[in-house]
Amino acid sequence: MAIRSLEYEDILEKKKDRIFIEQNIDSLSKEDHIYIFKIVRPYIKPTTTSEQDTVVDISKLPDGILMEVKNMVNVCLLNNKRKEDIGKYSNEHVQVMNKLEKELTQRSRQFNN
Repeated sequence: MAIRSLEYEDILEKKKDRIFIEQNIDSLSKEDHIYIFKIVRPYIKPTTTSEQDTVVDISKLPDGILMEVKNMVNVCLLNNKRKEDIGKYSNEHVQVMNKLEKELTQRSRQFNN
């Protein structure tokens, strides 16, 4: 079975992916950064001693790894958006249920009087 490595057909597409990563990487959580770090770990010097040494120049990553990082950033962004939406829904649901409970309590009081 032959496996073809992922490569960009267009330099512009590669540039867009790099820009996408640069624009969104800082908005990710610490856990998200750990996932991405695992992908780029082989491209960090093994003799690094400081946090500054762990900074990866994404322009020097191979195409396949750059695509993986871009996809992981995208997945993390979508996952974070989903969590945010669930939180909003959850809060709205609690508020609606509290309102319904209050209305039901008021109706039952009126019925009992």
